[in-house]
Amino acid sequence: VTLGVHLPAHITDIGYSTLQAGYIVMVYSTFALFTQIIGGYLGDRLVKKYVLTIFLIIQSIALFILSLVRNIVGIIVFSIFYGIAFGGRNPLFTSIRGDYFDRSVFATLFGLSGMVINVGTTSGPIIAGLIYDVYGSYTTALWGLTIIAFCGCLLLLTLPPVPKRIKF
Repeated sequence: VTLGVHLPAHITDIGYSTLQAGYIVMVYSTFALFTQIIGGYLGDRLVKKYVLTIFLIIQSIALFILSLVRNIVGIIVFSIFYGIAFGGRNPLFTSIRGDYFDRSVFATLFGLSGMVINVGTTSGPIIAGLIYDVYGSYTTALWGLTIIAFCGCLLLLTLPPVPKRIKF
């Protein structure tokens, strides 16, 4: 959400038009559309935590690229990487919950995790805006998002193996 709110502002801040910023959002959204299918397919055939980790590493790389580049080619490279990661991780975040928790608590789990997610959803854009106000650039905020995404990769790797369930 933080990137969705501040990406157009960042792109216009470094000298591009609002229309060009919209095209960048379109590029990453288009890539995300197709990689959702790929992410879901890979998640059904491979260990989800590793596939999800790879997509989060790609997302971290994309955010790092965005924090450094100021030219349109670099921004397009960011949008391709980010779209691949964003699309690929979406079905995996949902389905990995099903691997670790029983169906009978799925709605409760979504409700509880939604509360945690909403803390980041509401505070992230505000914090990024404050960082921009203090430093006059989104670079520091983007580095922060990069670090948070990379920490997510490390946390995923600490997940235990999926518990075996009896199938009826």
